[in-house]
Amino acid sequence: MITKTQNPTVFKVNEKDLDILSMPIFESELDLLLNSTANSVYLDFTEVEEISSAILGSLLAKKMKLKKMGTEIHLLHLSNSLQRVLKILNLSEYFLPA
Repeated sequence: MITKTQNPTVFKVNEKDLDILSMPIFESELDLLLNSTANSVYLDFTEVEEISSAILGSLLAKKMKLKKMGTEIHLLHLSNSLQRVLKILNLSEYFLPA
C-alpha cells in the first residue's frame, strides 16, 4: 500500500480509496516507515481519490505525536477534492508543505 520512491523521504500511497477497511494495513505500513526515519516524511497521494475521516484522524494523531519528536508528515499531490476537504476541515496547514 505504501511504497518507497527514489527520494528517501517520499513514499507513494498506492491505494485509490483510503477507508476504514484499508486502515489497519495503512497504519501498520505507516508506522514501519515512520520508525525508520528521523526527519520529514512526505506521502505522495497521487493515486488516492477518497480518504475517510478515520484515516485523517489517524494521520493527525500521528503528526501531532511525531512533531514533538521532531518528525513531520506532509501530504503531496492531493487531488483538488482532497485539498478542498482539508481546507474545509482547517487541516491544510497541518498536512500540506509550505
